[in-house]
Amino acid sequence: MTAAGVDQRTMEAVVDRYCAGWNAHDLDLLLAMQTDDMVFHLHLDGVGEVTGADALRDQYTAFFQVMPDYHAETSRITVRGDLAVVEYTITATLAAPFPIGRHTGKEGHRAAFEAMDILRFTGDKVARKDVYVDAFAMSDGWDM
Repeated sequence: MTAAGVDQRTMEAVVDRYCAGWNAHDLDLLLAMQTDDMVFHLHLDGVGEVTGADALRDQYTAFFQVMPDYHAETSRITVRGDLAVVEYTITATLAAPFPIGRHTGKEGHRAAFEAMDILRFTGDKVARKDVYVDAFAMSDGWDM
């Protein structure tokens, strides 16, 4: 059993399903798999935390509107207890200028960069998602 009381195999399946939800742009699934007070933190200069289901729905909706073909190709998932690390490569075409902190991606730019999530769970629900991206790779085609 993991620290959260959910066995290792089940946790791995939960993480796989959560990642699939991102690729499907399935807001209802993502929100159902998160705690009501879940914290999302994109670790880039000038970007803060987003907390709670309503704010997360708004954030994810805006994200998928500006990256309508968003796809994450997972290279590795590591699950230990109530913590999961997901390493992946994001590809997407920006449908509109996309500000992240002090930087803005240009409309029509095809983005491709590596990222990593650290997911913290309460039971089988995501309670916190910390996202780290390769800002140098992302900067190609961005107004930096």
